[in-house]
Amino acid sequence: MKVQLILSLIYFIVAALFLGVNSEYARGTFHINLIFGKADVAIFPLIIGISFIWMLIIILIDYMSINSLKKQIYKLKAQVHDTEKSEMLKLLKEINEKFDGHATTVYQQLHEIEEIIKGKQNQQKTE
Repeated sequence: MKVQLILSLIYFIVAALFLGVNSEYARGTFHINLIFGKADVAIFPLIIGISFIWMLIIILIDYMSINSLKKQIYKLKAQVHDTEKSEMLKLLKEINEKFDGHATTVYQQLHEIEEIIKGKQNQQKTE
C-alpha cells in the first residue's frame, strides 16, 4: 500500500508540475454540466482534483484487500494451530501406547530375572 501511495503522490506532483509549466492551458476554463447544474472550472484544479479522487479510490481498494488478506491469514493460523494440536495429541497418544507396551515388557522381564535370582539363591542355600 505504501508503494502505491508513493506512486500516486509522484503522479500527483508530476501532473501539477506539468500543468504549471503549461500555464496557458492551466488557466483555461472548462464548462462542465453537472447533474444538478453547470460549472466553469479551471483545468488545473480539475485535473488535480480528479487525480486526488483516484488516489483515494486506489488507497481504499488496497485497504479493503489488505483487510481481507489479514482475515484469511488469521483463519489459516487458526487452522494450523488446530491441526498442530490434533497432530500433537495423536503423537502423544502413540507415545503413551508404546511406552505402556514397553513398560509392561520390561516389568515382565524384571519379574522373570527376580525369579531366576531367587531360584539361584535357593539353590545356593540348599547346597
